[in-house]
Amino acid sequence: MKRIIALLLCVACLFTVISCGSAYPPVESTEEEQRTVMTLTLEGKSYEVKYELYRAFALMYRDEMAEGVSDPWSDDALVDALHARVCEQIYEIYATLALCETVGIDLYDKETDDTVEEYIRLSIEGDDYFEGLGSYDAYLAALKEDYLNYAVADLLYRYSIGQDALYTYYMGTYDYITDTYKDSALTVTDEKVNVFYAADDTARVMLIYLSHQVYSDAEARLTRSTLLAELGDGGEAAMADWLLRHTATSEQITRGEILSPYTLDDLVYADVTEAALALGVGEMSELIPVSGDDVYGYYLVYRMDKPASYLEDNRSDVRDTYLLHEIGKIFSSTKDALRDSRTDAPLLATLDIATMSMD
Repeated sequence: MKRIIALLLCVACLFTVISCGSAYPPVESTEEEQRTVMTLTLEGKSYEVKYELYRAFALMYRDEMAEGVSDPWSDDALVDALHARVCEQIYEIYATLALCETVGIDLYDKETDDTVEEYIRLSIEGDDYFEGLGSYDAYLAALKEDYLNYAVADLLYRYSIGQDALYTYYMGTYDYITDTYKDSALTVTDEKVNVFYAADDTARVMLIYLSHQVYSDAEARLTRSTLLAELGDGGEAAMADWLLRHTATSEQITRGEILSPYTLDDLVYADVTEAALALGVGEMSELIPVSGDDVYGYYLVYRMDKPASYLEDNRSDVRDTYLLHEIGKIFSSTKDALRDSRTDAPLLATLDIATMSMD
């Protein structure tokens, strides 16, 4: 499964511009917003993380984590959990920036600037397919509503571009004629794919998604009970048949897919990966809540056998998953290095999540 960027942002919030000659000139951050909350270091280069970026994710996650909790921010454990979540997102952003620099991807060149400028124009003025926001003031107001200022939106947009560029660099360009990726920066051989497939921490699983748009909590629990009953009565084939007849699950899902500690986006799917690798063959997970940029609901994970025949019948798919595994390892090691290098500024200890705001 493709790693998913865990930014709970609307598209309009990502359209920004850097050119001073633009019809929509940059808006400078305030001195308060530009204060440093922490410094990350990688291979001799330092990255100063500003309050404006920390605030964006802190406010975003605060809304979600406080839901249904009375006086949540008097709970030190919850505050610590929110801080950890914000930091993981920050590591992801700066790992992307650092890796782009390492492989020679310039996220601040003229081509990127021009692309970004066109996006902001479209977000404001619209086109034949999209009704724009109408004015630059409306655009800036939309940013603020999503806890962003100009500088943070610009950084997040370039981060998104960097993610796409890195996956193209590492995976290569997809060739629809041969159904393969070409010009990958990573070397893939049959032997490497065989070793990856046979590894103890590589699992074949059904990842069954139950969207909150379709399933209430009670319906999701009933679905799990029904699947367990089908599994007990008729095995995997009966469970798969029920899924195909009664849910939006596809044959690709019921056939199973390969998962490792690095193939899914850990910002969104960490609990799914942990549950999958803890299951024994033939076991099903509990309902796992998942919330991300295009998922909001539950996952059920069923761990399947991993016979040699599956690899031979699905070698192309497994090869692509191996590439995602290797890319995930690169991101993970880079984030680990940034995490270990972190130095907190005195400001960070003084921040009050309960009173933090955009004003």
